[in-house]
Amino acid sequence: GVNERDVIAVLKYLVYWFIPSKKLLSGLVDKDSSIKHALLVLRDLGIRTNLDILQQGLTPADRKAMADTSGLAEAEIVELVHRADFSRMPWASKATISNILGAGYESLAKLANADPDQLYKDFYQYGVSIGKNLKLGNEIDSSYRIAKIIPSIID
Repeated sequence: GVNERDVIAVLKYLVYWFIPSKKLLSGLVDKDSSIKHALLVLRDLGIRTNLDILQQGLTPADRKAMADTSGLAEAEIVELVHRADFSRMPWASKATISNILGAGYESLAKLANADPDQLYKDFYQYGVSIGKNLKLGNEIDSSYRIAKIIPSIID
């Protein structure tokens, strides 16, 4: 007895908000990033997407093991895992993820627990440092609200 349009709307909602889409790790890292080289190392280990690295890097022990196996610094693995975690937000591009990280919010948990006034200040100051006005638009609001509701998966 459910209208087919309602079924389609629910499915679209679930796909957009709750089922993370597969994205290449290279799509989460700026071309001039200091961790760009890590993508090649991980690719050779079969870790090519956000879902791959999330699956293999859920816990601190997993991330340490990945660093040991790959020869990469644990900090590089941690950053890539958190970039992949941010990519679960429905509209998160590498630019958005880089802005969130640049403003000092290195994890979804830190973003979700931020003081909203401090968050605005941090985004604005980071924007000034890179010559952009990040105070305008809804990137800050949307990131913060979604970080508060998206299921936590990273330890």
